[in-house]
Amino acid sequence: MGCSDASAPARRSRGVEGVAKANEWARKTPREEVVAGQEALSQKRKRNEDGSGVKYWKSTGIAGRGGLIADKEFEVWLDWLVRDGDWPRDRSSSRTRSPTSSTPHGRSALIPA
Repeated sequence: MGCSDASAPARRSRGVEGVAKANEWARKTPREEVVAGQEALSQKRKRNEDGSGVKYWKSTGIAGRGGLIADKEFEVWLDWLVRDGDWPRDRSSSRTRSPTSSTPHGRSALIPA
């Protein structure tokens, strides 16, 4: 599904909102319930999915509310990308707010400029 038509910003916004809600649910929900829910979803979809790894799930690894990444956490990844040559050094400290990345948790997501 492309995002080049007039509805693209709304679709992106819904996608970001959905991921934020899923992260927040997984962050607040007991592990056993998250694992059981994922196992039930895999069975319900009846796809050829290997769900054997879900029993090892501990968390999303994202501590921030709604999946927001703190500036200091973001800088760790950005420094790593610069070090490995995957991100231009002159843009390493440049950050902007994306108008299409608003989350339902009260602030826009920060992304590299």
